Amino acid sequence: MSKKILFVDDDSNLLTLLTHTFNKYGFTTLGVQNPRRLMDEIASFYPHIICMDISMPEIDGISLLKEVKVNFPQIPVIMVTASNNVDYAIESLRSGAYHYIKKPINREELIKTVDQALEVRNLKVEISQFKRQVRSDFDIDSLVGKSPVFEKLRDQLTKLAKVPEAPVMITGETGTGKSFLSKILHHITPETAGHSFVEVNSGAIPGSIFESELFGYMKGSFTDAKKDKIGLVEEAQDGTLFLDEIDSVPLATQAKLLSFLESKKARRIGGLKEVSITTRVVVATNANLEELCRNGLFREDLYYRVNVINLKMPALREIPLDIPLIAEKILEEASTKFGKTDTRLREDAAELLTRYNFPGNVRELRNILERALIFCSDNIITPEDLNLNVNSTSKPESMIFGIGRVVDLEGLEKEYIQYILKYHAKSYQDAADILNISTKNLWEKRKKYDLGE
Repeated sequence: MSKKILFVDDDSNLLTLLTHTFNKYGFTTLGVQNPRRLMDEIASFYPHIICMDISMPEIDGISLLKEVKVNFPQIPVIMVTASNNVDYAIESLRSGAYHYIKKPINREELIKTVDQALEVRNLKVEISQFKRQVRSDFDIDSLVGKSPVFEKLRDQLTKLAKVPEAPVMITGETGTGKSFLSKILHHITPETAGHSFVEVNSGAIPGSIFESELFGYMKGSFTDAKKDKIGLVEEAQDGTLFLDEIDSVPLATQAKLLSFLESKKARRIGGLKEVSITTRVVVATNANLEELCRNGLFREDLYYRVNVINLKMPALREIPLDIPLIAEKILEEASTKFGKTDTRLREDAAELLTRYNFPGNVRELRNILERALIFCSDNIITPEDLNLNVNSTSKPESMIFGIGRVVDLEGLEKEYIQYILKYHAKSYQDAADILNISTKNLWEKRKKYDLGE
């Protein structure tokens, strides 16, 4: 795409010289001699750079600069003047000019300045696009799914976004998207969104160096401490610290982690002073922490500290009706990644996915779809492209709609209550809330259908 530059000057000869010069350097140029038409010319030409005289008889260049920056703030403006008055330069920069050049114009200086301004502009555009992309990738609507469990998660996330320092624990099987959920929370929380998201895979850090990685150390504090090192906790200042596989944190480090959570202060190994740290701590696990506590493998006091708020990510087999929606989102992302457009799942392929057990959950679904995307024909994914082992496909017991058999209303109600109690409710009251009935009504239905205690 051709780079476009707009020149504004009441001197027609200078305009002709500048436009011809930059045309030779591959620019598309436009010269504007009447400054009062500038806004209309910018709107129709929409340049990448504006080069404007500061002293024109019909209008003050500084006033015009301010008007440009109000209406087109993303376009860099280079101001030009024949005056030696330094105040002009200062006022131009204060009013939003990218740079200030004196007449007579040095061609090499102007070309160099324009190139630098273009680099800055392009970088700002890239950053802006990246921020928009990040926001869209991790906003509340990126948690697709219509099951009650997703409705509940979206409601919980929305409320948590207003409490930036509340610790959160995310539970769920491997591959369900616990890290993804923590990133959504980070990006929808105004206080943390503009700061670091530090992800720590606790299971991948050797126990002998876990504390030094998490809290940092001072030079000389141990044999290999050649220089000061900031810890991951400090890197998460004002943002989010995500501790995945929290069950893998060594017992020796758990005490210091608990102290940090309670005091919001951390001290590097070998350090004398504590650093105050404001960060949201989110932990995740696929283990049964209560059982680990009973076996002395996880500190009970730490468990109660991190388990203030618990978010549960469902396994795919628990939400079969949402699998096509999740698959559609993954395909959209993968299509961009692999340079394919308009790729879709054929209906029978989508139906096959809902019958697969997915031991690897969303991570496995992503791998299956990316492989199918690469090898499919005509951008249509068929059951054959999915390459699923038919013997490993089964209709999950939680799939109660579209099951290909006749079920009376009472049977349907019984299965649905079982489904909610088993997969979506943390308590008796919670199940009643999801079903939108009273606890007394739920108790009566459980007794009627002999669902146990």
